[in-house]
Amino acid sequence: MSTDAAPPRALRRAPRRSGRLALLVLVAVLSAGVGCSTDHADRADTTPPTTTIAASAGHDTDGELADCGHFMPGELLTPEQAVVGFSADKVCPAYITVTTKVPTGFHNSGAVSASVTILDEAGAEQATMTVRPGETRRWQTGKAAIYRFSLSVIPTFTGTIEVHEP
Repeated sequence: MSTDAAPPRALRRAPRRSGRLALLVLVAVLSAGVGCSTDHADRADTTPPTTTIAASAGHDTDGELADCGHFMPGELLTPEQAVVGFSADKVCPAYITVTTKVPTGFHNSGAVSASVTILDEAGAEQATMTVRPGETRRWQTGKAAIYRFSLSVIPTFTGTIEVHEP
């Protein structure tokens, strides 16, 4: 057999297949990275969309809930912080953590009266109160537990009050 002879056909194809496979892997890797960036300065749509909602009965007409504080569950709140602001379309904050010495407030920033119902872990009603527009009512318990609260103006909503010993 001569040394000038071409290698068998199977040996000639193997490098081409490996080359194709490498090319496919490279294309897949590069394609996966397209559009993945934490720096959004290069995005054309940097202005957030805006929505205008006309004020109607029960809604937060004065924008009081726009500056709602954001607290983590378990973060003990002061009496000034432990106030649930609500209207017919907003609730903030939805999770309150306090000690037995700190009352939880409910402030109605909407245009209609609303009832607040507080239940214990077993589902037993602990309190029901009516909060008129612009009014803040407070509720306090001496027992550490997890409580749920609901609002008549947002029937699908359930919030949480986590009460700890001091």
